[in-house]
Amino acid sequence: MRFSLPRINRTWLMLIVALLLGGLASWLTAHYLKSREKAIEQQVAEKARGGKTVTVVVPVKDLLRDTPITAEVVAARDIPADLVYDNTVLADNFDSIKGLKLLHAVPRGRPLLQDDVEEKTKDFADLLPPGTRAITMDVDEVNSLSNMIKPGNYVDLFLITTDPANPMNGQQIVPVLQRVKVLATGEQAGRRALEEETGPRGAQARRYSNITFEVAPEQAARIALAQQLGKVRAVLRNSEDAGNPDVYAITEKMLVQGVMLKPGFSAGPSVDFIIGGKTQTGVASAAAPVINVTVPNLPGMGGGNGGGAQIPMAGPGVPLYATPPAGQ
Repeated sequence: MRFSLPRINRTWLMLIVALLLGGLASWLTAHYLKSREKAIEQQVAEKARGGKTVTVVVPVKDLLRDTPITAEVVAARDIPADLVYDNTVLADNFDSIKGLKLLHAVPRGRPLLQDDVEEKTKDFADLLPPGTRAITMDVDEVNSLSNMIKPGNYVDLFLITTDPANPMNGQQIVPVLQRVKVLATGEQAGRRALEEETGPRGAQARRYSNITFEVAPEQAARIALAQQLGKVRAVLRNSEDAGNPDVYAITEKMLVQGVMLKPGFSAGPSVDFIIGGKTQTGVASAAAPVINVTVPNLPGMGGGNGGGAQIPMAGPGVPLYATPPAGQ
């Protein structure tokens, strides 16, 4: 059995849709008018009270110049927002001026302005980020790179101290810290040092006798101890170089041995021992390999310490010919 739905007249369908849209439009219009009416009522009420207000700081009595600003001499007052200047001290910002002195007299009831209050100068400690410390180290012309180290630079610190393996007369140099930020040179910190350097007294501003570093608490302890153990040397590095290469302690013995083992280094006078073969000019054959031999107590060899002597290797059964130094 087959069912069929009755056809809806298109005219009636359009009429129903129009009625629905009309009802929706009427509801939206009424809602808008009601919210607008409420906003107007609030504006009227604010105007009746003098308009929008802002809470500011005002003196409770006439204040003279150099009077410290405390909670006892000022109070919070609401005033119309259109009467507030950009530099008026708001009640929310009272802590920023608390304890400061007035630059000139201010009458009772007049809102305080930032221009009425002395400027709060930043202390050196304000330059330190939370969690960091500042520690100062004495420097000289060499250690400060002729006073070329500037605030904001980074340096590596090394300690020159006694070698524990040779405490009588040996020294060693050990790394202390890498990439340490310079906070101040002498009494100059931040931009002030750079500005004075370009001024008429720039040559004098560059001279200083100490450097202040920005470090962590544990790093400050390391630097303080290093200053007691020996001489701390600062080495300037590129500010963009963030690498920390492996650096190890170097002793005097290691330094001297490193020089002695360099190619071409001569330890002093030597004598040639020629084993087998002899040229017409008295020079050993170039084809034979050469080795070094230490000859003790040989005159001209450094008081018995010996020296290296060149010896060509000869074949078996070849007699040994020794060529002594001239005059011996």
